Formats: sequence, C-alpha cells, structure tokens
Amino acid sequence: MKIILFASLKMKDDIWSLFFVEKILEFDNVPRVGDKIKDNDLSFEVESITFNISKKCAEVYLEDYEIENDIAKKEVLKIMEDSGWYYRDPIVYTLSEL
Repeated sequence: MKIILFASLKMKDDIWSLFFVEKILEFDNVPRVGDKIKDNDLSFEVESITFNISKKCAEVYLEDYEIENDIAKKEVLKIMEDSGWYYRDPIVYTLSEL
C-alpha cells in the first residue's frame, strides 16, 4: 500500500521549524498510532493516520521531530534528503539547504 509520511521539524529553542516534510513509501501494512518508524538514524512516532481515497493511499502523520541546534539541523536535513524525504516540490526546494 502506498504510504505518505508527513513530519514536522522544529528546533528545540523554537527559532526554526519546517512543516510537513514528506516521504512516499510502499508498506505491506499500515502502521498504527504509537508505532515507531525508523529511517536511517532517525526515529519517528506515528501520531495519526488518515486514508486518502482520492490519492489511494494512507497519510501517516508523525510526531514533531525536535532538533537540538544548527549543527544537528544540517545533519538531520541531509540524512532525510538522502533517504528520500522532500519539502513540497523537490525540484524547487532542496531539503538540505532549507
């Protein structure tokens, strides 16, 4: 089944945030609320799930991922970009440069 993961990123001190970074996957099963999803060195917890009939997929919303500082932000964005995450339009926005 096609799954679209959505995650919001924020700095611990609230000076920077990025809403709804996305990744499209194919899973055999839809994760449940509370499940952990590991992606490279990052771990996310499923906060909610909706089924989008028009897109024929499940949209999985993950709890906000909190980033400690600017150095960690660059590392996290690079890891996510390398793993296939994107922000809005990957042609327009390069995740590691946001």
